[in-house]
Amino acid sequence: MKAITGGICGLTAAMMVAAPAGATPDINCPLVTPVTEVPGVAQLPAPLKTLIGPMADIGAPFNSTDDVDDPSLPFRRLIRAGHRGDDWFVWYEHGGITYFWQAVVARVRPDGTVIPVANAGTVDDKLCAITDGAFTGTVPPYPDDSWQASGF
Repeated sequence: MKAITGGICGLTAAMMVAAPAGATPDINCPLVTPVTEVPGVAQLPAPLKTLIGPMADIGAPFNSTDDVDDPSLPFRRLIRAGHRGDDWFVWYEHGGITYFWQAVVARVRPDGTVIPVANAGTVDDKLCAITDGAFTGTVPPYPDDSWQASGF
């Protein structure tokens, strides 16, 4: 019983630390890499959307926690996206048990093949650093206060 209680307490503490409690990413941070930004999910390449999964547009409703009010809403919401040629970046809010921001950088080949270059989660303002690092080949490894995300 002690092991179960300790495990539950540890998980609860980890979730409390991970939540960015009112934090907001700097969505206007300047990227060093010149990119063409897109205004919404509809402008993302279909193979990239398939890889990431359902996502709400910027500012649209989504399920930010595991307390689901509307099961028709996705657990992801776009923050910012764009590309440099065939290399795309997508930043989004990731809801569920633990809320965090996710940065995905991937090459989308003309044949529709998607090659992930970086897939990072963060609760700190590291989205520009992760993206520029992926574009220049220095990420991964990921900056402090970010991690390799296990899924999209």
